[in-house]
Amino acid sequence: MSRTPEQIAADDAIEAAIEQARVAYGEDDPDSGKIITAWYLVSKASYFDGDDDLVAWSFFKRSSMDIGDSQGILNVASIREDGIASAVLFGED
Repeated sequence: MSRTPEQIAADDAIEAAIEQARVAYGEDDPDSGKIITAWYLVSKASYFDGDDDLVAWSFFKRSSMDIGDSQGILNVASIREDGIASAVLFGED
């Protein structure tokens, strides 16, 4: 399925935001030469009534990967939130 120009622009904005967050949180030196090759985004939207009571929620997901890679990256991400799992997988100390 081809994407609309709006969808392409939205995906480009997601990737730019991920790169900005990686640098801001000190995960990577922007001059390291590393590039994002794939990403998986999950967000939750909550809906409240006039009394500020939660009445519903929904999830949005978007990925640049096929289903097999998506499952793998989510599995690694669920191991540890501090990034150590990725270092171990790639043989870094």
